Amino acid sequence: MKRSKRRRNGTQVSFCVLLFTLATVVQIGCAPVYRYSYAGHATVVRGSLQGFRTGMTAGEVQAQLGAPDKVFDAEFGAAVGQQWTGTVWLYFLEEDRAFRHVRRYKKAVFVFYPRGENMRLNHWDVES
Repeated sequence: MKRSKRRRNGTQVSFCVLLFTLATVVQIGCAPVYRYSYAGHATVVRGSLQGFRTGMTAGEVQAQLGAPDKVFDAEFGAAVGQQWTGTVWLYFLEEDRAFRHVRRYKKAVFVFYPRGENMRLNHWDVES
């Protein structure tokens, strides 16, 4: 009699652990998915990029495009042995319709060098 009672208690504990694990998995699976939402900078898409030139100040670029969506530092030139750190301004343009199941935005990337108050536009790339 004692053996069967022990087995039942062990089975109950295993069942409770399984139930707890299942409830946790269901809760995680039902969590809302975070989505990025950007208004987009139509001025970059519609505007002419011929007004940009290497050596422009950050203020000149911002006057044409407004504040960037993201700003971060990145390393460049390591592949050619002349590494330098630039400041990257990232603008999210319009939603890319080629992606059906995920939200992806076309981007405009502007890289400035040197970092700090005197940074100048080094190069840029705009996805079309």
